[in-house]
Amino acid sequence: MTALRCPMCPEVLEGEGVALTHSLRDHLSDVHGMADLCMDPERLRSSPPAVLEGYVGVTCPVCAASIAAADDRLLSEGLRAHFGNVHGIRSSSLLERLRR
Repeated sequence: MTALRCPMCPEVLEGEGVALTHSLRDHLSDVHGMADLCMDPERLRSSPPAVLEGYVGVTCPVCAASIAAADDRLLSEGLRAHFGNVHGIRSSSLLERLRR
């Protein structure tokens, strides 16, 4: 079971493959009001993350890019970096740390 930290808050989501992607999408929509940015669940279902054996991964619910890493912590960091670098979306806690 993969434990993924939300790129926007400290919430930890658990799951594997498409189920983890759907949990992330639902969380971003329900908790962070990002439903208008997230892809349709049916489209995400057809885009499972491309992951090498021994790695963990998730599909970005905004653009369907595969994010993969060697462990849960690196996956969470990679997703956060992807959100910031590709989509220009940064969490408020990350912005606070950058201001210091």
